[in-house]
Amino acid sequence: MRTNSAVLETLESGKPIYDVETIDIPEALHCLEWHAEAADKLYGQTSPSGDNVVSMIVRQPLGVVACVLPWNFPFLMLAWKIGPALASGNSVIVKPAEQTNMSTLRIAELAIEAGIPSGVLQIVTGPGEVTGRELGMHPDVDMVAFTGSTDVGRKFLEYSAKSNLKRVVLECGGKNPCIVLEDAEHLDVVAQHVTQSVFWNMGENCSSNSRLIVHEKIKDKLVEAILYKIREWPLGDPLDPGNRLGAIVSKEQFDRIMGYIKTGRAEGAKVIAGGSAHKHGKGYFIEPTVFDDVNPGMTTGQSGELTRDKGFRS
Repeated sequence: MRTNSAVLETLESGKPIYDVETIDIPEALHCLEWHAEAADKLYGQTSPSGDNVVSMIVRQPLGVVACVLPWNFPFLMLAWKIGPALASGNSVIVKPAEQTNMSTLRIAELAIEAGIPSGVLQIVTGPGEVTGRELGMHPDVDMVAFTGSTDVGRKFLEYSAKSNLKRVVLECGGKNPCIVLEDAEHLDVVAQHVTQSVFWNMGENCSSNSRLIVHEKIKDKLVEAILYKIREWPLGDPLDPGNRLGAIVSKEQFDRIMGYIKTGRAEGAKVIAGGSAHKHGKGYFIEPTVFDDVNPGMTTGQSGELTRDKGFRS
């Protein structure tokens, strides 16, 4: 099952099969197993309220939980959401990202084979502005768990306010800085972490450290080390386990990333690595890209959300 699911996820999302096979699927299975083991250990409590009073704390399911998934970690995000929701007794409706829904549908098939009761786990596909909104506004949905952009996260808070005040849990995007101070030692290790944090999963990651702020005294040495480490990130066919960088998830994201690279050049930032599309088959590939001479006034140096839904990765 793991190998078939890894191929399915890679074919649909462009993620390197090495990452799917060694990170996403094992962590997803561990998450599901952990919550399955916890399901019969959610005990009630009593509080010391006096001899004539019995005060009990009883945990009850919320009811119906809607899980709205992103496209960058389809299998793993599904597990993170349905694991705790199902283990605590809720029925779940999952809306996968429109770009990546096949692994979610496959898990639903396996759930049926495993004997999950009818209706407890349902999958609803469709565009976010339609299907996501319907779930957010539905009066019988008691909670929404959403992972995606900050703009859409705000919409789910609005949907809750306009409907039944359902609970909302949000994991939104970011553009995170990596700060390296003057006294940093072992710059080769720093470079390894820097490249891992920005290029893993093609930078399609809400915790991607896409801004590097480094002390001027060690900047040149660190940049040299980073350019050396980039050679450890081969780009190509995501089904080849030797490649660490696969395809961008969609043409929309590809165009958005290339647009930011173009903007960076136009604003005066200097491309010192990559910066171009990579021709391979019919997929959307972009070389691992590093800008230098970036200042906070440039688009590439701003702290706004340029990851996850906007795809900036260098």
